[in-house]
Amino acid sequence: MASLLATPALGFAVPATNSEVGAEEQSAKRQRNALEEVVVTAQKREEDIQSVPLSVTAISGDDIVDKNMADMNEVAVYVPNLDVLATPSFPSIYMRGLGSSYNRGFEQSVALLIDDVYYGRASYINQATMDLAAIEVLRGPQGTLFGKNASAGAIHFRTAMPDTEFGFKGDVLLGDLDQQRVRLMATGPITDTLRWRVALMSQLRDGSVYNTTAEIDEENIDTQNARMRVVWDAAEDLTIGLTLNAALIRQHGEGSQLIRARDRHLAAMQVFDPETTADPFDERTAKDTQGRVARDAYDVTLKADWSFGNDYLLTSITNYTWLDEEVRLDADFSPIPFLILDNNEVLEQYSQEFRITSPPGDVEFVGGLFFRFFVNQCEAIGAISSPPQ
Repeated sequence: MASLLATPALGFAVPATNSEVGAEEQSAKRQRNALEEVVVTAQKREEDIQSVPLSVTAISGDDIVDKNMADMNEVAVYVPNLDVLATPSFPSIYMRGLGSSYNRGFEQSVALLIDDVYYGRASYINQATMDLAAIEVLRGPQGTLFGKNASAGAIHFRTAMPDTEFGFKGDVLLGDLDQQRVRLMATGPITDTLRWRVALMSQLRDGSVYNTTAEIDEENIDTQNARMRVVWDAAEDLTIGLTLNAALIRQHGEGSQLIRARDRHLAAMQVFDPETTADPFDERTAKDTQGRVARDAYDVTLKADWSFGNDYLLTSITNYTWLDEEVRLDADFSPIPFLILDNNEVLEQYSQEFRITSPPGDVEFVGGLFFRFFVNQCEAIGAISSPPQ
């Protein structure tokens, strides 16, 4: 058939020999068996994952979309030795059994990075999975390249870069509990040297756990995310990028349920709410105080890459982050008017990194300086409520 298509005027085809057919089959088989190259930046340079002497799991942005991974709870299913609780009320990250509990006084033992910028709060894990190029999970201590707050490992989110051609993507997800998720992305050039990318996400869902005392559905989803990224090729050897991020999260109640209680304790609770149960599968809870989460997060990053000499790369990363978070919960987890906890925080973070990376060769090195200054205002108030008169 190949000869017939190449020389149709002849009107006949020369059959391939057995050796030619076998060679073609072997070539096709080798192509099918070939592994796709996975590029990671685990050592602050782009490398094939097979050449990196670290325990690394990389998930591409296409896989995240194809498998419909909505948040890090679902991403963690595909990553060995990673345990993530990506909830607005109590976010936490554990790797190989090591991590930091939910405490404003501690930074995470698992470093959280977005586009090479370190974020000292697990709260950012709730907004990092939008429009990604890849997620890299590095297991084990990463203090040399990612700082002292990476004793258990590091998670690096690499967001997608602007394209040189116009493009648009979008998807809509509808589900039960009136779930609505809309994701939009647009990208394109402004000039031959300037390009942009914008990503938006809105996710809404009614609560899945009914609070019989406060008469409200808890564990709802109300998340709005936005990102704008601009890249300017200022010169042949100089690239400057600006990234703006914004995220708003609102939730009324964390949806915790009573799963076990002694008869006398349950009877005491039923005095205040007769519908109180200790059934972990009824998707019902009983708490007199309505919990809430209100989180506003904004940040801006300026990155410059300058190539000089024989492909040496000098990188500057400047970041400013602002986080305002208010969390309220019923600390006794019962309908009895007793304990209320307000756990609020305002965080401002400034960071600057200078890094020099050698070109590939027999001798390779990475060196740099990192400065970080943050102002953290925490307010934890435990109150004792009194029963209504």
